[in-house]
Amino acid sequence: MEVKFEEMDKHEPVTDFLNDEKVVSIIRYIFDKRLPDKYNEWKLFSNHKLLIDIVGALYDLINEKWDDYDYLGSLGSSGAPLTYILSTTHSKDAIFINDDWGVTSFFQPIKPYDIEVKDKKILLVDSVFESGLTACNGIDILKERARKENGDVTVDVLVITFFPKYADKTFVKEYKDSTLYYLYHWDEAVEKEMENRGIIP
Repeated sequence: MEVKFEEMDKHEPVTDFLNDEKVVSIIRYIFDKRLPDKYNEWKLFSNHKLLIDIVGALYDLINEKWDDYDYLGSLGSSGAPLTYILSTTHSKDAIFINDDWGVTSFFQPIKPYDIEVKDKKILLVDSVFESGLTACNGIDILKERARKENGDVTVDVLVITFFPKYADKTFVKEYKDSTLYYLYHWDEAVEKEMENRGIIP
């Protein structure tokens, strides 16, 4: 599924993904009632078979547009496993994007630090999209670098889970050129439907 950043405030998520057994198995495994958002994202990294299924599902989601991207960009530590498995499995170079608030003078938000992003198309990868702050920080970092190189860069985002309830729709609306791709979204209606189907307790 996909939504343009600027249209998140009008986006009406559908629950077709509940008919996909692979997606349902992911949801069932990481659902955790003890957490406020019911989502134990780090648990998925402890199961290598599930991780392979997730990466396969993410690739299927973006497959038709895969060749359009010059780089994958890992968003922090939770995006790194997904990014680098996608990179090595499907032959796409990857870079690492970190939040731009390092404590040292030599902190580099883009690694490798000398990579050129001008006029490139980059797909940022993370496990979740909640407020959108992490993704938008990543976009800002890349845009700033491209401006220093006297060019521009196109940036989209690929995640497992989208939380429309938490998304700062006013803030992300400014990022008109970006699209969010996600396997499934999570909100109260989805949770209720999964309970009704017996997917989660």
